[in-house]
Amino acid sequence: MILLSVFSTVSAYDPTVYPNAEEFLKSEGMTCKQATDGCNRVNIINGELGGMTEMYCEDIYGEGKQEQWSCLDMQNEEETIGFMSQNDRNYYSTLQSQIDTQEQERIISLISVYGDKILEKTSWNVSKSVKYIKKTVELFENAIFELSMKTPADAAMSDPDTQTYRILQYARFELQVMMHRWMKNSWM
Repeated sequence: MILLSVFSTVSAYDPTVYPNAEEFLKSEGMTCKQATDGCNRVNIINGELGGMTEMYCEDIYGEGKQEQWSCLDMQNEEETIGFMSQNDRNYYSTLQSQIDTQEQERIISLISVYGDKILEKTSWNVSKSVKYIKKTVELFENAIFELSMKTPADAAMSDPDTQTYRILQYARFELQVMMHRWMKNSWM
């Protein structure tokens, strides 16, 4: 699950086509609202397949199985990070360029697993889950504050502290994005 493509757009005339749902979701699941398998329309919710039309198409489901997954409707920036101030959006974008892709994927994966555990713990009660995530965001904010207070105001942070600071900030943003999606999808 990568949010790096949040700011990109896909041309309506030349979408990327994937041979199966797994590859499609890995690449575009978090930025696509509605997709097609080459036959049916499929809603994408939080990077997962949602409701879909149920037409049988020989080309897609018959002997030849030629699935052609592509995005029909991309989420725009407003739907994914629109709740952030412009300043936070800019900083989030900057962090994405400063933290390597593998590290971003690792952070997002950890946050996703954590989010799933929170939802399970609260029996999928989104309101309770959001309270847990808000507390977690506060913990990240406290850790960021403590790290920044470790360095005098007139000195630069050490390279390891700077990287830790960036990772903590990025993880905080990703937690907020996840919480915002939960609230939006549950109509809170």
